[in-house]
Amino acid sequence: MLKASPILNESLSQVLFGSQVSTTEQPTNFASQIEFLINTNEILNQQNDNVLNQIKLIRQQEVEIDLKKQQIHMREDQYKRLMMNKLSAIQTHNTFLKETGNKLQTEIEFIQGEKVLNEQKLQTMREELDTLEGAKQKIIVNRSEINTQILEEANRIEQLEILLDEKEEIVTGSEIVVQEVTENWWNGIGIGIAMLLLISKVGAWL
Repeated sequence: MLKASPILNESLSQVLFGSQVSTTEQPTNFASQIEFLINTNEILNQQNDNVLNQIKLIRQQEVEIDLKKQQIHMREDQYKRLMMNKLSAIQTHNTFLKETGNKLQTEIEFIQGEKVLNEQKLQTMREELDTLEGAKQKIIVNRSEINTQILEEANRIEQLEILLDEKEEIVTGSEIVVQEVTENWWNGIGIGIAMLLLISKVGAWL
């Protein structure tokens, strides 16, 4: 039967257990070494099973990690699509706001123009109102002057009526005097004629 050398035992121990196993602790006879190798093999098999289990666990974890990565990628894609949709919606909304802003700016400019025109019209109306107010004051002054003139003319007319009444009284008195004078004159002529006739008759008698 072959006998393992101490160098082989040391190399095997280093391979199996690393530097933690010393060659002085290994059995020296061949049967013990075989038993040791069997035990070591069982330990290695158990460790191998443990390693395989760990590998399976690692692979399972890798699978789970891959699934999580896929889920993360899917979520990233969904998030990207969502962000793109939101970005597109924001851009559309911004375009709408820009167009609305342009329309509002146009309306504001139109309203400002209308405001200027209305202010000009209001100023013109105020000037016209001032003109009308001035004309009204002139009319009031003229009316006052006219009323004064009317009163003056009324006074003049009243004075003229009084004067006319006085003149009429004078004329009436004059007419009466003329009438009396005329009557007296005619009476005088009649008396003269009568006297002449009387004288003629008296002369005839004589």
